[in-house]
Amino acid sequence: HQDFPFEQLLEHLSVERDPSRHPLFQVMFEVEGFGEQETETLSGHLQPVDLEEEGNPTAKFDLSISMDDSSRAIGVHMSYATSLFSHETIERMARHYLVLLE
Repeated sequence: HQDFPFEQLLEHLSVERDPSRHPLFQVMFEVEGFGEQETETLSGHLQPVDLEEEGNPTAKFDLSISMDDSSRAIGVHMSYATSLFSHETIERMARHYLVLLE
């Protein structure tokens, strides 16, 4: 209900707040579809890419995954809190996602 402020709702429900975490969600998955290409040009052309070290100890969310199809290939950017995830864990997540897409 938009007439009831979020902060007041949390107070009324006696939700214990952790100021280091977002109160609604910890993972964001975003897909940006700016490309005007036909989707058939990408079918069957999934390739793994090397991940750069994108960890950030002060990330806005625990894990953020952004996909962008504005070029010929779909770009994926993953940022994460290094206090929660290792680089190897993020690489493993990316490989699992590639398997899912295939």
